[in-house]
Amino acid sequence: MNIHRSRFVDFTPHTITRLAFSHPSTKGSTPSDLRLAVGRNNGDIEIWNPRFGWFQEQILKGGKGRTIEGLAWSFWSNTSLRLFSIGGSSVITEWDLKTGMPLKNYDCNSGIIWFISVNKTNDKIAVGCDNGSVVLVDISGGPGVMEHDMVLQRQNSRVLSVDFNGDSQVVGGCADGKIRVWDISGDTNTRGRLVASMKVDKSTKRESTLVWSVLVLDKQNQIISGDSTGSLKIWDLKYFTLLQSFDSHKADILSLTCDLDQEKIFSAGVDRKIINFNLIANPNSNNKKQWVNSLSKLYHSNDIRSLTSFESKGLSLLVSGGVDRQIAINSIKFFNANIYRKLPITTQYQNNLIRNSQNRLIIMWQDQTVKIWKLFNDADIMVETLTSEQPKKNYKLVSKLALSEEENISDVAVSSKGDYLAVAYLSNIKIFKLNYDESQQTMKVFKLKYLSSKLENVGARIVTFSSDGSSLVIVDSENDIMKINIVDYEQNSQEDEDEGSLDTVMYELPDIVDMDSKLGHAGNIKDFKISDDDKVIAVSRHYGALDLIFIDDNGGSDVVELARLSTSISAIEFTKRNTLIAITVENKIYEFNIRRQMEIDEDNDEDDDAKNTSQSVLDTNASNSNLLLTNWSKKNSENLPNQLLNLKNKCVGIFPDLKDTSRIWFWGADWICFINLNANLQNKKNRSSLKRKHDGLSIYQEGNDLENEEVTLENFSNTMSESSKLENNQLVVTNNTDTNENKSVPFWFTNKYNSILFTGNFETNDLLVVERPVSSLASSKAFKTNHIAF
Repeated sequence: MNIHRSRFVDFTPHTITRLAFSHPSTKGSTPSDLRLAVGRNNGDIEIWNPRFGWFQEQILKGGKGRTIEGLAWSFWSNTSLRLFSIGGSSVITEWDLKTGMPLKNYDCNSGIIWFISVNKTNDKIAVGCDNGSVVLVDISGGPGVMEHDMVLQRQNSRVLSVDFNGDSQVVGGCADGKIRVWDISGDTNTRGRLVASMKVDKSTKRESTLVWSVLVLDKQNQIISGDSTGSLKIWDLKYFTLLQSFDSHKADILSLTCDLDQEKIFSAGVDRKIINFNLIANPNSNNKKQWVNSLSKLYHSNDIRSLTSFESKGLSLLVSGGVDRQIAINSIKFFNANIYRKLPITTQYQNNLIRNSQNRLIIMWQDQTVKIWKLFNDADIMVETLTSEQPKKNYKLVSKLALSEEENISDVAVSSKGDYLAVAYLSNIKIFKLNYDESQQTMKVFKLKYLSSKLENVGARIVTFSSDGSSLVIVDSENDIMKINIVDYEQNSQEDEDEGSLDTVMYELPDIVDMDSKLGHAGNIKDFKISDDDKVIAVSRHYGALDLIFIDDNGGSDVVELARLSTSISAIEFTKRNTLIAITVENKIYEFNIRRQMEIDEDNDEDDDAKNTSQSVLDTNASNSNLLLTNWSKKNSENLPNQLLNLKNKCVGIFPDLKDTSRIWFWGADWICFINLNANLQNKKNRSSLKRKHDGLSIYQEGNDLENEEVTLENFSNTMSESSKLENNQLVVTNNTDTNENKSVPFWFTNKYNSILFTGNFETNDLLVVERPVSSLASSKAFKTNHIAF
């Protein structure tokens, strides 16, 4: 088996600009709808679910020239969650979490907005503007409703940060080194008036000190401020006097947060450090407490732009992110214990890299750009690449499309023959013809103008070609599934008189069952796959639903509710043995038989345990009850190895082996494995077997500690990754003969690859592993910290 280990794909995640949890901290249990919103400087907003070791659930797409500079969540009548953002303009955007598109854009007409905050009663938004105004916006009318309330008394300096003191005051940090307090109570005589002003220390430089962050501690009746001198100050909220000051940071403090009891403060900024301040008893007074600088940690290699926190019963989270693009998760409660985790930069809600197996193409897209590489299948070039002093690359960038759309690309698909390319946005779809010239090693790309014009009002979140390449199947922002015939339109020109509509077929999915969720995207389609014969489409949804669409020869369809799993599904894929594989966010694997009529003799020999397993997984009210788990799944889905179940990083993709029809490959950000569906996973007691460790950095369902012992594994070519060495980010190909191919190895696993962006195989069954290590990312110069280097 040839393994192509590549690091030349230049996917680069964007800087994290803002973080926000959907719920405030609570002493009760963790809300089932708790989410983390992550804003990036390309305008994208990622929605992360902290359950089962964290996984990315959705991406709200931005656009050219856009950025996210502030995020805020609110509740409406305790029935739905609302997400607001700002970004370098005077507009507040409320997002529709179901469609991924803006629900409402509200122009404050008061200058560029620097900061956004929502009050605790979830009926008001305060935004600080660069013209010195703080604008109050009423959001009590429900989703999509933002109405002007008032403009607070204006002053002459930019308002860089704002926070509410209950429903009575707004506190703002300004660019002239002052902290201002406005009254917003019901008293008509003073409402909107400035009631206090506090000045921080002046910078040693000529410019004014910038108060980047303010935090109101209502339980302590205090205001915390962080400014451009690196100074953290504590102010009395009643008398507006300075209580304490710490010159804790060597550069600007950009973000502040606190714990539930408001007895721990965390600050971070340009000097990369996160500093913890604790409130302790004052030894000189029995009734007073004072803040002390407890300790600092260094988890990031560049500026920290944002901090946010959440605490509940059994959960304590401190999340940070910034210029180094990585999300770091710490524990508030055990910050001094160095319990933390960094989420991989290559974990994506949807893969933004695909490959064409037949023509050995790698296609990557980001923002408004699509790049296509060609991998050559020439043994002489491979040898020369590894041995020559001036190696000839065995890959080439054959096309780069810089598209003119304002939106960021939502998805890309390539036909099986490598002759069509579809680029999807939420508002339209563009179709291109690909012609590769072998002799010149170049690719010509032509836009199919007529077909693209027909699709200019047809947007898509997910897009793929049928197996024969004649049709395009899409999922739009409303979760409608549409099949579009494209071959008949290829030869048409824009000037053709034929103005007829597209040849399309719509597929209806079963109605969404009642879900106890305040998130609009819980019922969204997560993934869909088309079988090799184009007769079956498998569809998975976020809340665990798995449906099949059977397509007959006349174009008609029949939809079957296959399963309703208890957790979200990470990935699905058809196998070469007429089954469907699904893996959940718990890394549980299920195999479903997709035949309309199952062989009774084969499936009736299951034992009682297997019957119980199938009943626990499948909805007994499914419309077609003969679509059950396969025999392998009945015996092994609850018997998976701990090495797989205990993985923190979720499965990103599945693909079948092209030579061994029983072998299925799975991969995540830092691991690759395969399972042989012809072999049972036999358990063997092992004292070293470990349960999943609950470190307090994620949410796990009660009673889901895993007791399974490790399976006994046969040797499987451990040289697979050890022999693949990279030099100067070249693509390296090694040959590993699988000496155990015929020995029915039940399970094989490796974690010797890092920051995996994509794993798949070519038509020759060569394995492709694309990595994008953090160390290879371009980065701006970081603040220099003595004795510490990254």
